[in-house]
Amino acid sequence: QEDLVNIVLEGVEGEKKIQKILAEFRDNKPLQIASRSVITVEDYLVRVRYNKFQEEPIEFPKSNVLKFILDDGSWFVLRPSGTEPKLKLYFSVKGESMQDAKTRLQMLKQDVLNHVKAI
Repeated sequence: QEDLVNIVLEGVEGEKKIQKILAEFRDNKPLQIASRSVITVEDYLVRVRYNKFQEEPIEFPKSNVLKFILDDGSWFVLRPSGTEPKLKLYFSVKGESMQDAKTRLQMLKQDVLNHVKAI
């Protein structure tokens, strides 16, 4: 299951808030989300993949994007829109069944959005 959530934050204050959210996730990488361990963080701004015990370069274009990969293969991405005043959050999960995947997706989205709202 996959989903996209757009958080609209308009104006100068909105842009500052988007940058603050990205900086918070970048500087204080969560160790757990939705009761799952974060095993890899890909930071496209500095073009580095952070695993638990090592860092390695990634060959993607430089962009203010963060991808968090969880121990069950689920992931989520945060990135500002290039054309609109919004933060985009992409989510992807796998489950044992369609219902399990839907439940996992809802849990992941809710936990990430709780983190975002707390910033």
